[in-house]
Amino acid sequence: ALYDRFLVRLMVRPIQSDRAWAEMMLGRADAPRDTSLVLTREQVSTLSYGIEQVQIGTSTMRSMLRLRSELVRNGVTVSDRRWRQCLPLMKFRAAKEGRVETLPKDMLILQHALWTTPDQISRVAEAVLGTAVPALLVARKTEAELVGEVTALRSPELPPDQYLDKAITLNTKLLAEIKRLEDVAKEAGAVPEVVRVLKWMRSVQQEIAVSIAKKTGATDSASSSIGALLADLGADAGNSQGIGFR
Repeated sequence: ALYDRFLVRLMVRPIQSDRAWAEMMLGRADAPRDTSLVLTREQVSTLSYGIEQVQIGTSTMRSMLRLRSELVRNGVTVSDRRWRQCLPLMKFRAAKEGRVETLPKDMLILQHALWTTPDQISRVAEAVLGTAVPALLVARKTEAELVGEVTALRSPELPPDQYLDKAITLNTKLLAEIKRLEDVAKEAGAVPEVVRVLKWMRSVQQEIAVSIAKKTGATDSASSSIGALLADLGADAGNSQGIGFR
């Protein structure tokens, strides 16, 4: 019963470094504090008043209903009392941004409030991301998948005779994934992590496109041919300084 009274739950894993552990035991650990995350008494008072003025938006309620169904489908049961207690968390996020109505993105904090046992953390996080900011979930999954493929293409162990085919395949995949993420991101607005992933994907795709152009015999003297080829590959001919690929 006591455990259930804690609304926000964060997993704190054991210290891995022997030195850090020893310093902690000797009382010498002095971790740097990010003061930008600290709220003054005045800010707490202002936000406490602001929370009372915030309404739960219709779009937020629709997303919460979808999230509730998704959690049940994944075997995660959340009490009605806990759902109710989560409302101030979302209102706080809205008030901090100066809004008087919540948006689905305010549900992101719920990934730290809706799980009961550690084995539920990943399921809850994925469900929250998928309903609150779908673009963020797509961005994380896409990046995780592409990182391995990009690393494999850069590997010196990849046989030279296989490079071009794999580069063309990955370039085509990147173009499709960029378009997919851009379409999903339009609904979410400017989410910093999504913007970062898109920027990385575009950069890698252009590097690969330039590498393909070189492998297929394009030369600096045939600028018009290079421009046409890069355009077909989805690269920016004016910014074709590819590095890291063959």
